[in-house]
Amino acid sequence: PQADDIEGIVDFNIQFYDLAGNVGMQNTTTDGTSVEFDKTLPDIDVISIFSDHSNTDRARVGSLITLEFETNETIEFITAKINNRNTSLENIELNVWHASYYLLTSDIEENVTFTIDYKDLAGNSGLQKIETTDGSSVLFDKTKAGFTNVTISPDNDFSNYATSGNTITVEFTVN
Repeated sequence: PQADDIEGIVDFNIQFYDLAGNVGMQNTTTDGTSVEFDKTLPDIDVISIFSDHSNTDRARVGSLITLEFETNETIEFITAKINNRNTSLENIELNVWHASYYLLTSDIEENVTFTIDYKDLAGNSGLQKIETTDGSSVLFDKTKAGFTNVTISPDNDFSNYATSGNTITVEFTVN
């Protein structure tokens, strides 16, 4: 097929002659097979990313990141990477996929990144995907919460002592 040919089942006609000059014609296979010409690139219509954290747009070390996406046709070959690492890939419905990855301490603390590369049954490569279609994102935060500048003081003239009825104030900064 040529690039300007129409997509669909490839037609053929074979005209032949036997040694006696009789004409023969064949335009179907004898085993029922056919070949379909497909020049349309596959696409991914829906892409979202989330974590197993209670706040699904946040993650910490050990969080499971899931990339969920839906293709517009059957896919023959697909790879998905999260933070440039291989994922566990599962076809959960006909054209719906999940790619999963557990975050490691060696991952960079930032928004989780991904790539999806794919080909359809004809070998047409779709355009690499690197963004969600719904605006979802996951921020990886591996910095442990902590306090600095923690002080405690009573509301009296004795900075280290309190009595009944005093108010005690604790001040701190959270990182």
